[in-house]
Amino acid sequence: EKAKSSTGGLFLQKNLSISGAEFKPAPIASTEDDHSVLLNEKIELQIVLTNEGNVDVYDAVILILVTDEYGDTIHEQQTKIDSIGPQESKIFYSDAINIEPGVLHEWFVKLEEVEKEENLNDNLYSVFGFIPPEG
Repeated sequence: EKAKSSTGGLFLQKNLSISGAEFKPAPIASTEDDHSVLLNEKIELQIVLTNEGNVDVYDAVILILVTDEYGDTIHEQQTKIDSIGPQESKIFYSDAINIEPGVLHEWFVKLEEVEKEENLNDNLYSVFGFIPPEG
């Protein structure tokens, strides 16, 4: 009854978000600038996607771009999530890559807009990490 009398009415909401991300293996420390200090091994990013809407979303596309502090692209990846239900979260992993020690890298994650999506502010995510130089 409350829903029927609501002036907003009932409607379908699409809203995917990137609700978090963390490096695997886990960082050994974090800098004042919130940059992750990583071990000198292959690194992947665990990304959490959440469907904050009330309808199933199909074929969500995620783009991952890894760049170094000089602006060069180190790695590019595109992944498609077949489906994600309302109020459901899914975890996926980026490709495991090697990065150059002593150079700051950015993992930029973009969730492509789904048709008629309500909120696009949570579709971008960025984290920084580096491996300390040896010596």
